[in-house]
Amino acid sequence: FFQLLSSQLFHPDFGMFRSIESTNRIWFNPYRLENHDLLPGYEDDSMVEFMLVGALIGLAIYNGTLLNVQFPGAMYQMLLGQFPSELGMKEMQKFDPEVARQLQNLLNLESDEEVDAMYLFFEVSYNFLGEQRTHELKKDGSSIPVTIANREEFVELYISYHMRDSVEKMSNALIRGFNLLIPPHLAVLDLFHPAELELLIVGTQDLDFVALEKLCEYEGNYSASSRVVRWFWKVIHELHQDQKQKFLQFATGSPRAPVGGLKELSFKIQRAGPDSDQLPSAHTCFNTILLPDYNSEEKLKRKLLYAINNCEGFFLE
Repeated sequence: FFQLLSSQLFHPDFGMFRSIESTNRIWFNPYRLENHDLLPGYEDDSMVEFMLVGALIGLAIYNGTLLNVQFPGAMYQMLLGQFPSELGMKEMQKFDPEVARQLQNLLNLESDEEVDAMYLFFEVSYNFLGEQRTHELKKDGSSIPVTIANREEFVELYISYHMRDSVEKMSNALIRGFNLLIPPHLAVLDLFHPAELELLIVGTQDLDFVALEKLCEYEGNYSASSRVVRWFWKVIHELHQDQKQKFLQFATGSPRAPVGGLKELSFKIQRAGPDSDQLPSAHTCFNTILLPDYNSEEKLKRKLLYAINNCEGFFLE
């Protein structure tokens, strides 16, 4: 449920978030709320939606469920109340390295002529539904050219706009929703760094399937020595990294391991009847694989690969 819901909410096509191209991380879409001039009350509805996203993140933490979402570090700073009050090039380099590089190039120019040739003003241009729009970074910014004398101010305002000012209403709403489940006064939050909160929410990509095999439990007359179980683990260990992530997504609902790695995961393989053409299935809420007693390794591999490459929703057909 968490994975299906979050995959829709966080997808750029849904409009609430956008992708940062240089990092493939997602961030608030600052121009979505422009729709409120077309639909009365839209802005208030959007705030509720972002509160629900924040509540979803908090609920996932409360239930120990990982989310398949990639936020920049700034998001976790916000959730912990550690977002810097002053933003500069250091923060921008982490947030969007490509934009930071372009801004640094501006600061490195050595003459007025070079800066003038950039033809920049104190404004930000963006595309909204095919229409080119601008936002002034300061009063009358559209008529104030960027020069060597004021370029540092321009860079500061540009960074602040992209990382904070343009998304302030949305980020505040998301944080309010998050705090409904994870109150800001909890002392335990003071123990977290942003990177540690990210691990708690999205898990780690360090996948030790040997450790997972050692702790695996079996039901339905299966055991570690059962023929089909031995075939199963042989197939799993031979998978490429991306296939292993797909398997983990299929089995647990997340392509990542929880904090501490796969050795911290409760995992089961349950017999799903005798040999048949039925595909393996999974109870992701219980990290349980339902595995028919296939009569050959080749058949098990074929059925398993088909299942993990075509899994989405609450059942397979």
